[in-house]
Amino acid sequence: MTVGRVELELKRKLRRTWATFFGMHGRLFPVQVKVIPVVLAGKNAVVASPTASGKTEAVVAPLTERCLGEGWEGLSILYISPTRALAKDIHHRLKDQLSELDISLLVRIGDRPLFNPNVPPEFLITTPESLDSLICRYNSNFEDVKAVVLDEIHFLDNTYRGDQLRILLRRLKRIAK
Repeated sequence: MTVGRVELELKRKLRRTWATFFGMHGRLFPVQVKVIPVVLAGKNAVVASPTASGKTEAVVAPLTERCLGEGWEGLSILYISPTRALAKDIHHRLKDQLSELDISLLVRIGDRPLFNPNVPPEFLITTPESLDSLICRYNSNFEDVKAVVLDEIHFLDNTYRGDQLRILLRRLKRIAK
């Protein structure tokens, strides 16, 4: 299948999210062509690609498409960032796109607004430390999590924070339906 045909097929599969995430670009980046079908199929993926190559959109657009298409409710997508600065940056990049699609978004790090357990966001961006606090206080809000994105995981590998994240992911797996 040619690249043009692949992109047309992906555009059809991302019918709700294509315009929001990719409408302003002429073509998809190679990483997006490879990753989007994997995420749409609900499979795990490890994505390694240079900075500004479209990795975030390659993962977030198909997850958002699945959220909308499958009627996910409650806190469905958990985005874990190794640093507060990166969490803020991702929030800034995604807030308008997700708002346009009526997906509620919250960044929860130490200096951000409190998490409202009565009205949890559908998409939460956080750090391992804030996730630990949230799971301890509001573990029932994590029952509906369908997808976890681990951003810049190499920053946590072989560190105590990486060990903490592994434990949190095991706890989350037990909590989530």
